[in-house]
Amino acid sequence: MNMAHYIEISNLGPIEHCKLDIKELNVLTGPQASGKSTIAKAVYFFRTIKDDVFRLMLEQSEVEEGALAQRLFTKFTSLFGKFSTLHADMSVKYFYEKENPHAFIEVTTKNRWDETKNQSSGSYMEKR
Repeated sequence: MNMAHYIEISNLGPIEHCKLDIKELNVLTGPQASGKSTIAKAVYFFRTIKDDVFRLMLEQSEVEEGALAQRLFTKFTSLFGKFSTLHADMSVKYFYEKENPHAFIEVTTKNRWDETKNQSSGSYMEKR
């Protein structure tokens, strides 16, 4: 069974906004510095999270709290640079099932504080 993956990118590198269905094979074409590599790196980041989880479990008999978040933070910054250099409104959201709006992981620099509920909201990754 082939699940439809989907990515939404906002304000990452040269990409202002992009929505893309992820298929078994995607071909990206366009002028130099238009965001092809940015899209490819973002898809790589999310498609390999399961490998990061597996490696972490092999390396640590008891996974320390925050270890996965730290590993993913390091991986993301190695691909895209420090969070402090990214656009203040950057968001990359990867849906693992296109038809299920709750099956996603999001990396964002946006302020996730919801004033109306007086709580933090959403799924995001931050360095602790």
